[in-house]
Amino acid sequence: MSNELSNNEQNRRDFLKKFGSAVAGITIIGSFGSILQSCSSTTATDLGAGADAGKTLVVDVSSLTTDNTAVHATAPASSRGLLVVRKSSTSYETILLVCPHENCSYPNVDLSGSTIICNCHNSLFDLNGTVTSGPSQSNLTRFTTTYDATTKKATVTF
Repeated sequence: MSNELSNNEQNRRDFLKKFGSAVAGITIIGSFGSILQSCSSTTATDLGAGADAGKTLVVDVSSLTTDNTAVHATAPASSRGLLVVRKSSTSYETILLVCPHENCSYPNVDLSGSTIICNCHNSLFDLNGTVTSGPSQSNLTRFTTTYDATTKKATVTF
């Protein structure tokens, strides 16, 4: 009987070891998806017009008297941060201040001198919104912007 009990105990120990190993393995494998996704540059957040689609925003740019200077603005529906950049006396560009790497946004993504910096992971962008240093592999989103010289206002179309 003690031999039978010993075999039962051995079988139980083997079962618990195998079961524990299987649970640990499943847990580890299941964690890889989350780990990989946290470093992915692909996100579910809409970096396009989103809630602002079909809307326009008029921004007073009369204070921008030098090329490659900018003024902050806020998207009308989503309230996302924007940067309206003077490219020339008649050309303006609007950049969404949301980093495509992990969706950090203004004020974590903002202008510093002539560079747009994402302070979350140190991605750098030029004043065209083009990534110059990662980890971001995608440019910032830009919106069509027109300028009215009479009113000195830029109109952003989403």
